[in-house]
Amino acid sequence: MPYLRRTLDKTAPWLLIAWAILAYSQTIWGWSLLRPLGEAANFRPHGFYSHPLTLAYVALLCFPYSLIKWLRQPRSLSFGLALLATSSLILLTNSRTCMVIAVGFTLWNLWQRLGGKQRWLALALALLTLTTIATTENRISHRIAATFASDSPDRFSDYPDDRLAFWHAHWLMVTERPWLGHGINLNTAYRTPYYEKLNLSDFPRKYSAHNQWLQLLADGGMIGLLFFCAWAAGLLWQLRSRFLDPDFRAIVRQSLAILAIASLTQNAFYDSEVRYLLTLILCLLAAYASGADIKPTQPEVHENA
Repeated sequence: MPYLRRTLDKTAPWLLIAWAILAYSQTIWGWSLLRPLGEAANFRPHGFYSHPLTLAYVALLCFPYSLIKWLRQPRSLSFGLALLATSSLILLTNSRTCMVIAVGFTLWNLWQRLGGKQRWLALALALLTLTTIATTENRISHRIAATFASDSPDRFSDYPDDRLAFWHAHWLMVTERPWLGHGINLNTAYRTPYYEKLNLSDFPRKYSAHNQWLQLLADGGMIGLLFFCAWAAGLLWQLRSRFLDPDFRAIVRQSLAILAIASLTQNAFYDSEVRYLLTLILCLLAAYASGADIKPTQPEVHENA
């Protein structure tokens, strides 16, 4: 095993565990580096980030690593705790999108790795768990039910969900400049006329698209989106053609897939912390692709003639 991969497998699980303990402490004491101790917003953990969703999406990017490593070595204490840690981070941050995606990818991996009766037993257990969650009073069912509640305090428009208002306004932007887009760093003042066209002049959330693909279209148009898709396709081609380790391929591929799916309800790439982790993943990808093994080497000893 290359030194880089061995070092990562020794350190990453314990970093994830420490991260989850830190987040759990915020749910207990409500501490934050941004606000006074005990403020209500502090009890939804955000780690050292500015928002809980940032923590949720970064944890979601780490989820395939902990899941696939544990499935590969189910008796490993560190990988088992790492999976528990990333799952806890996603659950504590209370992101509906991240929870659904994590469950979906867990079922997919179980389906791929198990066979025969084990596969169907795992599927039955998963369906039983999901049914129990949906039909009982718990944190997850409350969060999902609030999404569709007509009197939800998180809704400020007549749309079933405010994200639909964001999408509608940005679709107007796309139809106005479909090829080159409107440029980057569009602010609230720039977006306001498009919300006004939807009779949302008093809407307090004149936000960005909350859909990375739609935001790419609004910013860079079809040309910008095609460049981005070409870049992503190049990464997948490199992953397929240059890496023989199936577990490593699966981890990187699923991390990218998770980010692509999660970006349907959030501007994930616009979050700098998410980009940092994505950059780290790509750096590891480049290191493995080049065959780099950064283990310190011993000084060469020359024998006397």
